[in-house]
Amino acid sequence: MKTTMKLLIENANKSLLVLVLLSMPFNWSYAQSQLLTFAELTADRTNNWTNDANFTTTIDANNNATNIPRSFSWFIGPGTTDADLLMYLTKIPASGNELHLFGKTVIQNPTWNASWDNLTSWVEGETSFIQSNGDEQGLKISSNTGNKVYIGDSNDQVFFPGNNIGIGIDSPQFKVHANGGFVSDVNGVQVIMGPGKNSTGWIGTLSNSGLFIGTNNTGSNMYLDTSDNVYIGGVQPSDIKTSMRSSYDLFVHNGILSEDYGIGPKATWADYVFNDTYELKTLKEIDEFISVNKHLPNMPSQKSVSENGYNLHEMNVTLLEKIEELMLYTIDQQKELDKLKEDYTGLKKSIHNLQIKPN
Repeated sequence: MKTTMKLLIENANKSLLVLVLLSMPFNWSYAQSQLLTFAELTADRTNNWTNDANFTTTIDANNNATNIPRSFSWFIGPGTTDADLLMYLTKIPASGNELHLFGKTVIQNPTWNASWDNLTSWVEGETSFIQSNGDEQGLKISSNTGNKVYIGDSNDQVFFPGNNIGIGIDSPQFKVHANGGFVSDVNGVQVIMGPGKNSTGWIGTLSNSGLFIGTNNTGSNMYLDTSDNVYIGGVQPSDIKTSMRSSYDLFVHNGILSEDYGIGPKATWADYVFNDTYELKTLKEIDEFISVNKHLPNMPSQKSVSENGYNLHEMNVTLLEKIEELMLYTIDQQKELDKLKEDYTGLKKSIHNLQIKPN
């Protein structure tokens, strides 16, 4: 058989075609008993026509009518119908050379240690299949030079119906399990979900872009801008004055409900009211200020609050200032009352003494 194969190769004008034919899976015992010569193999038995010089021939009924040398077909057995067709080589002007195989194509492990270890491809109806059989290592698709590997194109929807999908990891434990982060890049906006610094998780943007977080595809529950400001409840940066955006980090629409909250350490507080150097206004001065400004000294006006709001800590300091000032006024008034009581007691005692003095 090796001698026959050698003769076929030596007599072939196009050795590549012979190698393709010899690599096709078929029954070797049948081939030995029904061995054809090179001329018989390339002859068009329907029209008894061939072109040995260019190694082109056709026994395809679709081409026999015009006798155009276009394809080489290989049938199983003596039949020449489509049901008997195993393969054909053809050159199509629009797409070039093509090799068509009919049935399943099996790529076998060359050691034949396990005949079921193979890669099989076939077509059923309008569905194409590539399947790894009996291989515990699975199906690997890669580029030997480390270049790009594409699955589908912009017109395709790619489905992964398997149990778990691993990206950069051999044993995925979740539906999608990646060794690294996921990045979405659309029109220059890059959003990443992955590991952060110091063993933390991170969701954010790699580009100079804000990030919306929302539910039900109805809007934004939260927005993070590129200045590290956070907007909650649908409020947008354009709703907030620039001066306020530079002074605060969190902006909330419709308020916050909480059982408790705390304010971090601050250096400012209103205890300066009790310093000996503090200039406490007289009540007369307070009365004159209120008559003109319609609000207490150091307190924001209604117009200011309606336009600019107010700082909670600063307001707490100012309110405490007023409480402590009221306490000083109360203490002074108490001192005056005590002095009046003392004076009254003295006057009363003097009057009593005058009443009991003998004539």
